[in-house]
Amino acid sequence: MKLPLPLLLLALVAIFTPFVSTAQTPPPPALSDTQLAEGLRSGLGTLITQGITTGSIKVAPPKLLAESEPLLVKANKADVLKQFNTAMSDTVTRLTPKVTEAIRASLKDLKIEDAKALLAGSPNAATQYFQKAVQSSLKDSFLPVVRREISTAELTKKANAVIAAAYPAGVKGATSAVGDLDYHVRNQVIEQSFKLIAAQEAAVRKDPALLKGNTLAQKVFATAKK
Repeated sequence: MKLPLPLLLLALVAIFTPFVSTAQTPPPPALSDTQLAEGLRSGLGTLITQGITTGSIKVAPPKLLAESEPLLVKANKADVLKQFNTAMSDTVTRLTPKVTEAIRASLKDLKIEDAKALLAGSPNAATQYFQKAVQSSLKDSFLPVVRREISTAELTKKANAVIAAAYPAGVKGATSAVGDLDYHVRNQVIEQSFKLIAAQEAAVRKDPALLKGNTLAQKVFATAKK
């Protein structure tokens, strides 16, 4: 049984259309090494600034000061601890952009070999790269910055006021709690910074569109191992 000519033509179009469409849609061009490095570098920079935002880092008081709260409330001197906590928060707020910039600075040394390894690595491969690249030197270089901010906020003075109000007869560990305040703040800021970066990295690997306004970085992260 012969098909009418119009039906025959429709059948032929239906058969060959998929092949024609496939032939007319070439695969997207692969990214060059330069594009990979540039896209990853800019994407990681965006990732850092998106992960570490104002207010995202919270540093708790040293244990001795935190434990003083019930004593201060009982003595009707809770405002002394409140003043310390406010000064601590202000100090961390000023330190946040500085630690962000210090970590971002390591991107200038990112090589194409690093880029390929990070894209093929684990969900926190970039965070591990930053930790390896800057964590050791950052502890040394960041300490004077922390000390200046602590001095500006008179944080040591306020910590001593908390100790004196909560423990008028003295208490074991007071000297180290106050004397090591700079190390306490530094370590907490750096540690939390890397945790925030790791969380943002995992999110970006799952959804590169989070790197808003950076088309090349989105393409690069789309090729990354999930």
